[in-house]
Amino acid sequence: MKILLAFDGSSGSVAAAEFLKKIIKEGDEVTGLYVLTDTEIPFKVELYEGTRTFDKIENFIFYLRDLFKAIFENRNFKFAYKYDERKNVDQVILDFVKENKFEMIVTGTRKLKGLEKLILGSVSQALIVKSNIPVLVVPP
Repeated sequence: MKILLAFDGSSGSVAAAEFLKKIIKEGDEVTGLYVLTDTEIPFKVELYEGTRTFDKIENFIFYLRDLFKAIFENRNFKFAYKYDERKNVDQVILDFVKENKFEMIVTGTRKLKGLEKLILGSVSQALIVKSNIPVLVVPP
């Protein structure tokens, strides 16, 4: 099965990766995708290990790739990233899924609440509503 994992290094995406690692079978192909919407330096991000600042976008992408590789060590995996100024992460993911003929999307959740959820929205919720393939949402 071709599986896309939305992966940003957050506790939710790491939890989703760890869960996916337990359920994938021999022959499954997992691709991690990070959607980059901001290129302002310094690049400050919330990761599973806390807030980190990167002086170059490339260093952050390499960090994510290495983290993804460590989780899926001896499995059939790929890592990709897409830059899109639209800041519409769910649509970038869905376009990538369609272009690459994935059969399932796996994503974590940040469990946003109240005003924060209203303002920021929920990528996982949008994927569930808009996707034509199964979406598995894993809590942190």
